[in-house]
Amino acid sequence: MKNFRIHITLILIVVSLTHVSAQKQKRYKPSEWPGLKYSKVIAVTYDYTQNKNHKVYDALAVDGAKLSKGIYLTSQALSKNQIKRLFKAITDKSMEDATKKSLFEPHHAFIFYDVDSKIIGSISLDFNVGLAIPLGEFAPYWDFKSLKILLKELGMEFHDTNAKYTQAYKKQKS
Repeated sequence: MKNFRIHITLILIVVSLTHVSAQKQKRYKPSEWPGLKYSKVIAVTYDYTQNKNHKVYDALAVDGAKLSKGIYLTSQALSKNQIKRLFKAITDKSMEDATKKSLFEPHHAFIFYDVDSKIIGSISLDFNVGLAIPLGEFAPYWDFKSLKILLKELGMEFHDTNAKYTQAYKKQKS
């Protein structure tokens, strides 16, 4: 009887893990995420160390409906073509595996607004380790090269250390 229960438990675990894995493979269309119809998307560069504890959720560009206080560079609204390129980079399989990296120190984000200029979603990116949050909402592989090209086109800065982002933040705020 014990062996039967163990076997059933193992089968249920495998089935549930397979189901979760299959869900992560779903590819979302721009109109399906963040679940509401957005009217504007912008890009930002920020110093995540200006947030509370530097933990993953403190490092995001958006906390609920509130922008990070570390944001110091903001783009104009993305064009329809730029939004299309953004979603292609995060929903098409590419060479970089965003699910196998560990450290998360983001300095760039895309922020989604509704027609009332309320924040309805965001994507925070860490190019040094190739990781983005929300993870699992889109494809397991993200095209970070295309995302970097898009952000540079939008006038976002890139630095090689956290300290340089902090310096840029302090310079912009002074």
